[in-house]
Amino acid sequence: MKLIARSHKRAGVDAAMATYIRWRLDRVIEEDAWCYAELDETRWVTRYVERRENNDDATFAAASLAEEMRLRDEEGLPALSAYHSEYGWTPEAAVEYRFREISVEQFEAIWRQARHACEAGLRAHRR
Repeated sequence: MKLIARSHKRAGVDAAMATYIRWRLDRVIEEDAWCYAELDETRWVTRYVERRENNDDATFAAASLAEEMRLRDEEGLPALSAYHSEYGWTPEAAVEYRFREISVEQFEAIWRQARHACEAGLRAHRR
């Protein structure tokens, strides 16, 4: 399943209002897992990347809320399940973590790398 990432405007995110962040995923410190997110003005995640940053840079998720909602609404749960198998999930809550803001350019570079890994069938799964 290869989906084309939508632009910020078409995905429902005003680029001027979006915030880009990074935080360490504390529950899996031994894996050196980091999360990256694009947030809307209410701090809800619209795009999400989770990856390990060590020798292998394994990608665990590169999901878009707009894509998930479109699949759920237009194609049904089987299509959404296939999407989750390939790209993972976006968090379903507003971000309340301690995080560091990053630039849109940094986020977009990480997003492209993570999406490429998922589309190449290289998404890692936790043990």
